[in-house]
Amino acid sequence: MLTSLSEIRSRARQSLNGHWGQAALITLVLFIFTSMVSLVANIPFLTWITMVTVILEYSYSVALYRCHRGSDEYDDLFNLFIDLGNGKWKMYLLYSLAYIIPLLILIVIVTAIYIAALYFADLTDFSTLANIHDSISGTIAVLGIIWPCVVLIVIMAVYIQLGMALVPYIIFDHPELGCVDVLRRSWFMMNGYKWKLFLLQLSFIGWGILCVLTLMIGFLWLRPYIYTSIAEFYLQVKAEHGELGDQVIYEEDEVEVVEAEEIG
Repeated sequence: MLTSLSEIRSRARQSLNGHWGQAALITLVLFIFTSMVSLVANIPFLTWITMVTVILEYSYSVALYRCHRGSDEYDDLFNLFIDLGNGKWKMYLLYSLAYIIPLLILIVIVTAIYIAALYFADLTDFSTLANIHDSISGTIAVLGIIWPCVVLIVIMAVYIQLGMALVPYIIFDHPELGCVDVLRRSWFMMNGYKWKLFLLQLSFIGWGILCVLTLMIGFLWLRPYIYTSIAEFYLQVKAEHGELGDQVIYEEDEVEVVEAEEIG
């Protein structure tokens, strides 16, 4: 059974204890690199380079996961961050496409159905939409028509993201699996756990507000905290499905082992 959200966060902090500086530094490197890539992507014919940031995002999350498992690899965090061998970078890229393409298809379908329903039910005056730039009422009409569709699309996007949240970790743990199998496994493992992961992510909102007050500097520490918490969440879900694998050893576990030895 999964532990409470506070316990998940506590174990993440315990894992990061003594390594906050290294985690913040690698987060800063990722931020600088992605910012530079974003600038370059504005150049014509170079928009494809944004895919590099997607690959590094997943590599970053896996690096923190590997450290959290208890393998004491924080000193090699930079090397872990760029560990894209064995075709892992291709899998990260394929996953991003496997997430974006179905979402785009869903957006088109939902939008088309929604607009068609409004039209056939005669619930909107499309002539008003044509004159959106001519009046404030046209703008209000558009917002009134579009916002339910936007909310539905956002809900679908979040739902899909939660279902596929374990993909980077599964790619690392099961390099023998293909892209489709990885996606299916993530969706299967998240069955019944999407809401808890959503609440876990939501629980960091307060910290996020505080980080804004620090001119975003606090995010250098908050981001590894969030990613390590999700890594702990994955380990617990993995254990629930009988995949114990490598697990982080917590201080309370060490105490229990010592006590058992003394009793023996």
